[in-house]
Amino acid sequence: MLRRRDGAGARVLARRVAVQRLDVAGGGAAVGRRRPRGRPEHVREQGHPADHHVRRLHERRLLRRVPEHRSGPRLRRGAAGLAAVTTRVRVETLEIPAAALGAPSVLPDVGDGVAAPYATDERFGYGRVPNLFPYLHQDGYGRELRPTPFRAVVLENRHLTAVVLPELGGRIWSLRDRARDVDLVYRNGAVQLGNLALRNAWFAGGIEYNIGTRGHSPLTCSPLHAATVVDDGGEPSVRLWEYERQREVVFQIDLWLPSDSPVLLAHVRIVNPGDDTVPMYWWTNAAVPQTPETRVLCPARTALTSDYTGALRQVPVDRPEERLTWPAAAARAADYFFETDPDADRYWIVSADARGNGLALLSTAPLRGRKLFCWGTEAGGERWQEWLSPFGGRYGEIQAGLAATQYEHVPMPARSEWSWVEAYGNAALDPAIAHDPEWDAAVRHADERVAALWPAEVREEHLRRLRHRALLPPSARVVTGSGWGALERRRRLADGQPWLDETPTPFHDDTLTGEQRSWCDLLAGRPAWAPGPPLSYVRGADWERRLAGTPSTWPSELHLAVMAHARGAHAEADRHYRRSLEHAATPWALRGLARLAADAGRSGDAAALYRQALALTDDGRLVEEACRHLLRAGQPAAVLDRLCGPDIPGPRTARLRLLLCRALAAAGDLPAARRVLEDGLVLPDLHEGETTLSDLWSELFPGRPVPPAYDFRIA
Repeated sequence: MLRRRDGAGARVLARRVAVQRLDVAGGGAAVGRRRPRGRPEHVREQGHPADHHVRRLHERRLLRRVPEHRSGPRLRRGAAGLAAVTTRVRVETLEIPAAALGAPSVLPDVGDGVAAPYATDERFGYGRVPNLFPYLHQDGYGRELRPTPFRAVVLENRHLTAVVLPELGGRIWSLRDRARDVDLVYRNGAVQLGNLALRNAWFAGGIEYNIGTRGHSPLTCSPLHAATVVDDGGEPSVRLWEYERQREVVFQIDLWLPSDSPVLLAHVRIVNPGDDTVPMYWWTNAAVPQTPETRVLCPARTALTSDYTGALRQVPVDRPEERLTWPAAAARAADYFFETDPDADRYWIVSADARGNGLALLSTAPLRGRKLFCWGTEAGGERWQEWLSPFGGRYGEIQAGLAATQYEHVPMPARSEWSWVEAYGNAALDPAIAHDPEWDAAVRHADERVAALWPAEVREEHLRRLRHRALLPPSARVVTGSGWGALERRRRLADGQPWLDETPTPFHDDTLTGEQRSWCDLLAGRPAWAPGPPLSYVRGADWERRLAGTPSTWPSELHLAVMAHARGAHAEADRHYRRSLEHAATPWALRGLARLAADAGRSGDAAALYRQALALTDDGRLVEEACRHLLRAGQPAAVLDRLCGPDIPGPRTARLRLLLCRALAAAGDLPAARRVLEDGLVLPDLHEGETTLSDLWSELFPGRPVPPAYDFRIA
């Protein structure tokens, strides 16, 4: 049986309200009054970058049309917007300037090392993952922005309008306080991708959900399954769910905006259906608008801070002269993990602007951790803000997590279930008190407002109703996520292993795609492999056992090698890579052997293997990896032989130009190396904390200041 872990039970019965639908299924005429044309409320305020770059495609619906749901009395519109107490859930298409994600890398992540800022000291070893296998990196994007349609789910009552993008990790793109005419979360003018997530691609803004291991989730730029849910009383909500492949758990988020509620609710449920305890990680990250007056409040006197070195130190947050909780006053990028009371009656963190408006992020247990992140005002932090928000705007982040810091994981027992509720709304603080240098007075005031925003008795009722709602089946599909949940169900049932009740989180067979085809064939006992590099990878002893029982081919041996490599069994991986090469010479098996040789300190052998691999492919990612090693091995001439000439097309062109610049410098051709930087070099996937451009500039132009375009230094 699954064991539950959630907040306190409810004692108050819910009032049921009627539902009124605007039926647009099948493209027929709408039943009831048509929604007036015009910009929706969430893009109405003047002067916001999104006003010029985000627009609604009027009356367009999804490929599978979804009915609009309303709860409460009939909708009446007037100058004040929604005049009646009502909740609406509708599906729209938003066109947003966005960088195309591109195809994922074909190179499996088999390394044993996590780059800063995700590296930590040994105190936090539990749950640390050596790599992101079986996920493939999402590094195929550039900097060019094009108008891109996204499916959006809008939840709206007279207090709030929330816009959710299921295709982008379920991000709450915007949350607007209608009465006060203010955005509670930072609404970016574009989906400008950058290398800040575990799988590389990430974008700033909104409210983001992160699961699995420390960092921005592997699913943050991937579609989640999404559907509307209508309860027995007709109240609508939105459900997001997916299977997380590293921890092998299912998570679900039910977003509900009750009639006349000043808070948007998110009921989070994680189910571990397996027989093993798994390290669990969850942090909800909310980007909030940053102004010179913005202040963050949290019921704590101290915080643990980290500044991208991996070390933590305790600092006081209640000293007015330090101004640590004013993000715009921070010089450098930093994390502040507030040391809150783990047994508090409520858990919260609030951002307040000059008028006292801002997001309050509240939750029930076990989501107790609270954090503030700020980029800082030095050149590097300002550059990162510009890089991620090309149409202007500044943001900080307030966050909530399962553990006290993001360096930690929490053991989740086998066959268990955890759940909690998060609430997002405007605490509407008195600005004079919220910005009082006296910390205790400001925190007391915020605590009173938070208690009024989401009273304890209302919280208990919401928790009770959301527990019930979380087990209801979806009503209408909005977005289809991955097919990995359906494949995992097939695998577990084929082996007689436990699986979960899919009633609330169905993984239908129609979600299976080409990524899962070879693995479905393997489960059926008829393995078939497509030519070329594998489209996907899987992990786990059961898959390895099944592969070992099939005829030896270059793909089967390659997959066995990669699985062993990713879990650190290097001798076993070496054996399977060589068996794969006995069947066919492929760059992918040669690359695996090269990685093993490099990790073993055999740099010369690795260089020779990479050169063999390069003779078989023009894949830009493999060329990049090979050239990086050749430079480390002291062979710049080999890099120049490969890179001098026309650019290799594809998403890695800029990285290859960077390697060319370094090879020219290493070979002594400084004028040519300098020209590469002087001509301008833009790295779309510059990693958070990476100083490659500024370091190279200082090396090639000693004594000259680093140009602002190259200055991303934040540590």
